[in-house]
Amino acid sequence: MMEITCLVLDDDEAYCDLVASYVSKNNRLKLEGQYTWPAAALQRITQGGIQLLFADMEMPEMTGLELIKAIEKPPYVIFITSHNRFAADSYEVRAIDYLIKPVRPERFTIAVNKAIEKIEFDKIHDENIKQSHFYSEGECFFIRTDSRYIKIKYEDIIYIEAEKDFVKIQTKDKAHLALMNLKTIEGYLPASHFIRIHRSYIIRIECIHSVSHTDVEVNGVKFPIGMTYKDTVPDLILKNRVVGR
Repeated sequence: MMEITCLVLDDDEAYCDLVASYVSKNNRLKLEGQYTWPAAALQRITQGGIQLLFADMEMPEMTGLELIKAIEKPPYVIFITSHNRFAADSYEVRAIDYLIKPVRPERFTIAVNKAIEKIEFDKIHDENIKQSHFYSEGECFFIRTDSRYIKIKYEDIIYIEAEKDFVKIQTKDKAHLALMNLKTIEGYLPASHFIRIHRSYIIRIECIHSVSHTDVEVNGVKFPIGMTYKDTVPDLILKNRVVGR
């Protein structure tokens, strides 16, 4: 059973002690330190090895939100604060949960269970990525689905779509789901044959029937071009392919 390393940060020393006591009583959590100053917590986090942070949102030196944004690879975070007005802001850093003081032990346990589920899911996801086999120099790659490896030929792919923690690889014959993100699989695709047109879509260029500045058409279906890609996608698709008069 995986043990999750934690830090507690709250400028109220008494509340910092309370949350630390909650952590110490949970056999899935390992308390690595408790801090009342964000700078000290930040220094410890940058040393590595911290998976979960319980952080106050309002502190005199910097807010919990500012702290997380200052870390290149931040730990998972559960915010604990006296006000709910910062709840929407917590989504900016994909916080696991947002607890309002006073925090009841049973509510704390619910938040911890959510964190454990998320951390374990992401760990499995990372392992699946490491165990998947890609052959970027050949004509195919393999994806892992359950206990099997499925071969996908580049020439069979029509498009790839992001679906939460998965990607859907639509081929000529069927759709395949793989536990990875779009950015990961994009790195293994030959750029001469595939193009990212949206945060959710990668299209095989040979399958595009028409293109405008707002969408591309594939097999009668229009896929939107994202705002980030509008200035480059049409030119990249049409480059050296337009027949003049």
